[in-house]
Amino acid sequence: MAADSFEVQFGPSQQYVFNAELQHKDTNVEVDSLEVELMGAPISVGQSRGIKVKVNGKNAANLRPTIWVEGGVGMLDTGNRLIATSTGEGTIHAELMGVEASIPVTVSP
Repeated sequence: MAADSFEVQFGPSQQYVFNAELQHKDTNVEVDSLEVELMGAPISVGQSRGIKVKVNGKNAANLRPTIWVEGGVGMLDTGNRLIATSTGEGTIHAELMGVEASIPVTVSP
């Protein structure tokens, strides 16, 4: 099994920022790209928003990417919802089978 590594920039108070999804190697699956969207932006401290990731490729519709948030602005729940905990600028990342996509997120007071 190949190892993956991810670099995450943590904020001063950070917890539950990474939801890892294990994938089985299947030669019939190809991931071409990912599209990440924060549902219902903008977001303020104390609010939560769903994170939608569209997987583009061959036989990849049922795969779930690994998702993480960096910058110290929020945490993730088990349903991949961003819960805003601090004001500032952060980034939401998604990765699946070596393909990565990210979007910036701004949390207001």
